[in-house]
Amino acid sequence: MTQLKDVIWNPSGFEDLKKYSSKNNDFLRDASAIFFERAKLEQVYAEGLQKLATKARKICGDAIGTLRKSWEEIASQTDAEANLHKTLSSDIIEEITKPLKSFAENQKEARKVAEHMVDKSAKQLTEKRSKEQQAKKQAFSKAKESETYTVQLETSRGKAISDKELTKLDSKCKKAEESVEKSDKDYITKLVDGERARLDLDSSIQTATDTLEQLEDERISYFRSTLTNFTNFFTSVMPKKDECYKTMDYNIQNINPGADIQVLVEQRGTPRQPCEQLLFASYEEDLSNPMDHGRRKSALERKREKLARIIQGERKAKTGLTRLNSVYQDTPSFSTKESQQDVGFKLEHSQAVIDMLDASIYRINVALAQLDSYNPPEHPLAPHITERKDKQGIVICYLRIPIGSFIPRDENEDESLYTAAMPADYNNSTYGRLSSGGDGDFDDEFDDIDPEFEEHVDSVNTTGGQGYSAIDQCQADYDYEATEKDELSIRIGDVINVTLRHDDGWWKGELNGKTGLFPESYVHQL
Repeated sequence: MTQLKDVIWNPSGFEDLKKYSSKNNDFLRDASAIFFERAKLEQVYAEGLQKLATKARKICGDAIGTLRKSWEEIASQTDAEANLHKTLSSDIIEEITKPLKSFAENQKEARKVAEHMVDKSAKQLTEKRSKEQQAKKQAFSKAKESETYTVQLETSRGKAISDKELTKLDSKCKKAEESVEKSDKDYITKLVDGERARLDLDSSIQTATDTLEQLEDERISYFRSTLTNFTNFFTSVMPKKDECYKTMDYNIQNINPGADIQVLVEQRGTPRQPCEQLLFASYEEDLSNPMDHGRRKSALERKREKLARIIQGERKAKTGLTRLNSVYQDTPSFSTKESQQDVGFKLEHSQAVIDMLDASIYRINVALAQLDSYNPPEHPLAPHITERKDKQGIVICYLRIPIGSFIPRDENEDESLYTAAMPADYNNSTYGRLSSGGDGDFDDEFDDIDPEFEEHVDSVNTTGGQGYSAIDQCQADYDYEATEKDELSIRIGDVINVTLRHDDGWWKGELNGKTGLFPESYVHQL
């Protein structure tokens, strides 16, 4: 294989080699700086991961169960990953950046020694050549002078000149010849010295070229080893990072919503307590408040009438909801899970309102009985009624029905439990007129019964096994494309059999054998 010394043999070639070696040394320095920047990036990334891990630990303060454990493990593994990158940064600096920089410095020093040797030889050659040129000029000058004197001597012998002049001229010729001999000797010496200096320069160039070639070989080999170490650092980090993420994934897969909710129940939940229903309480009920006997009795009866009217409406609404719930239970396809749940909530709420009104009427009956010196009536809700007075002396009454307790309830509208123990004249007065269909003097503000709602419920209740029964018809004014499973697509001009009207602006109907919900604003009633 051809070596550099075989092709680099003169000063100009060596000068090009010097420039190339210098640039390669700069390359090592620049590469070291780049590796250092990469190490800094790893350090910054590690610090960022550590900050995220710290934040992650802070926000899981209220988390519980498997979710908390998984999140804490993610924070822990993020911290572990940060340590990996921190170690990687340190390894790059200590094992790559610093050694590479030191290697570049050593190469630079070794290169300078070789280059200095060539520079010194080149300087010596320049000096020798300069002296050689001076000696050469001197030899040429002396030879020319000697030749001039010799010619003069030869031409003078045939002329008429004195012996003294000839003697002087002969003496000059001899001295000139001696000077020629001396200058030739000096010139030859300087010429030999110059040749030796040239040979020394050639030797120095070959030696320095061998040195630079060796340094270049070492540079390439070392840099290859450096790159191998650099990639090995990252290769060794990858399995450790994979292990971190596998640990994260294992804990994520173990997240159990049911178990976490159970932990939430155990840690944060408290046994359910009876709801506190605020009862109707009036000035007239408190017999300690001064008031005319007749006006008190009349006022109490009017208030009882108002409450009785409201409770009648609530019971009718409950009856309709009960029928609708039965339809939903018998024909599940007629409703959605949400609508069934909504009806269930409304049934519970309706019963709670009835209990509140029932207990309020019972308290009025107790006040009426005490007013006329009758024994107070009995009522199944009576044990659960408590009352107190505030700082202003106003009575505050509560109904607290224990959870899970059985309360016998009379759902017949013509006779209520709170009238069972009242004297005959009380049973046949206000509530008797209500149950017998009498007009009664009721305030319009309590007349909130929705006849249309009752009609809809009755209509739904008569469906039998068909799943729907039309209560009227409507015609589509606009096209509507169903977006949910329980909706009905309609087109302009379609005549739809309406089976149910909801208060939220949606109707239920049948078209071409299909039933579903559609917006009320898209149709008009026929």
